[in-house]
Amino acid sequence: MGVALFGIGDRLAKCARMQTAPHFNDFRIHLERFHHVIIDCHGHYTTSPKSLETWRNRQVAAIGSPSEMPKPGELHISDDELRESIESNQ
Repeated sequence: MGVALFGIGDRLAKCARMQTAPHFNDFRIHLERFHHVIIDCHGHYTTSPKSLETWRNRQVAAIGSPSEMPKPGELHISDDELRESIESNQ
């Protein structure tokens, strides 16, 4: 059984891999020296609301006509639209 510990040093990681009881106490003592634990938990938003798709299509279509390029201020996406795009694509 392996334990993955990132960013806390080789000695502590070595202690974590040891499976006998005396070494577990050694691991606990080393772990108590650390004051912070960083847990990276994140997601990737890979869908888009319909209003963004429409705005982006206008932007791509206007590549050759700068006067028809949509302005960033014309893009409006509500919290409800974002919520719906996430909830319906989980």
